[in-house]
Amino acid sequence: RRAFHEQVFERYDADLAQNLFYSTMRLIFDEIELPVEYGDDGLAERWHILGPGRLWSGYPACPPRLTESVRRAILDYGFRGTFADLDRECGLAAQRVLEAWRSAA
Repeated sequence: RRAFHEQVFERYDADLAQNLFYSTMRLIFDEIELPVEYGDDGLAERWHILGPGRLWSGYPACPPRLTESVRRAILDYGFRGTFADLDRECGLAAQRVLEAWRSAA
């Protein structure tokens, strides 16, 4: 458990992976109206947790606004790591999302 916490606290990609996993599980089980509760994983013991907030946030996903939505999501999440070029990274992420949507359609 300690090794897991050390990885999560030092790597924003691990934070993101855990958040994505929890969010995906809740979305999947929401379709059958089954609540998903997780035991305390110990992450809230750290100082960077500011307090209770919304459980989910919506962001515009239309192509002209997707890059800004990615940027807002990143800033709202409160990553502790820094980005070399946040605008570039948001644009690249939005481009990958759009490509995935197009290939899925």
